[in-house]
Amino acid sequence: MSKNELTTNEWKTILTDAYRIGVRYVGFTGGEAFLRKDIFELGKFAKDLGLNITVASNGTLINEKNVKRIADTFDSVTISMDGIERGTHDLIRGVKGVYDSATKALALLKEQGVPLAVNMVITASNYSEIDKYIDFFGKRNIPIQLTPVHNYETSFLKVKEELRDINPGEFRKVWNNLSKKHHFLNNFFYSEVPTFFENPKKLLNKYTCFAGSVMFFLNPYGEVFPCEFNRVSMGSLRNEPLKKIWEKAKKLRKNISSSKRSCICWTHCVVPLNNNLSRYICWGTNHL
Repeated sequence: MSKNELTTNEWKTILTDAYRIGVRYVGFTGGEAFLRKDIFELGKFAKDLGLNITVASNGTLINEKNVKRIADTFDSVTISMDGIERGTHDLIRGVKGVYDSATKALALLKEQGVPLAVNMVITASNYSEIDKYIDFFGKRNIPIQLTPVHNYETSFLKVKEELRDINPGEFRKVWNNLSKKHHFLNNFFYSEVPTFFENPKKLLNKYTCFAGSVMFFLNPYGEVFPCEFNRVSMGSLRNEPLKKIWEKAKKLRKNISSSKRSCICWTHCVVPLNNNLSRYICWGTNHL
């Protein structure tokens, strides 16, 4: 842990303040969340507050010694699996052996009965494996998430050119064939994945974005952002409390909820939520 990162006590204060303003769901992510030595202490603290806690991990630090503690602390775990083939996953992750670590972590967590999911970031190097990926994890009753690769340098997501060099036309053909076999790929989120690769701006009017309204992203140093991709700082929790930061963000929220917003993402964790909220609010407005 960097000396500039929030301390355990600072995190506890933030989690308490978040609960007080209405937050009920917290996701620990990274980097790698299990690198923090206090991750279990923070998870238990958050859970005791009444928060639903999930954690995203590459699986390399999950083992026989801590899996029971993970099961007792977190409500769910998502493991990053960027390929069904060992070579593909290790190549994308840049470390030999991480495929074996991830699959071992999945087996240990499943044995403990932990609610699981796997997440594949779709790149030029792995989309040919999606069919096998769905079949493999489907047979094991492990939910999957497929998220198109994003490249936002402002959020430190600078992706290698060879990973995002996807031919949109070829990808759509593959995706159309996949959708015929795996019908869940025809739902709102997945049906537009090819569009994201072809022309993301076409998706701006698909939903209202509620980043900074019903969700926010907090980095390890206490800065608050509307989401992981929109790194316009809302304030620092080392300078002012979360409630105050939240109350003064009205102008930012208005800009984000506009179809003229400058960013567009198509991530599994955000887009379906935004879509559902948009439909609910529109329905409510039409029936007032």
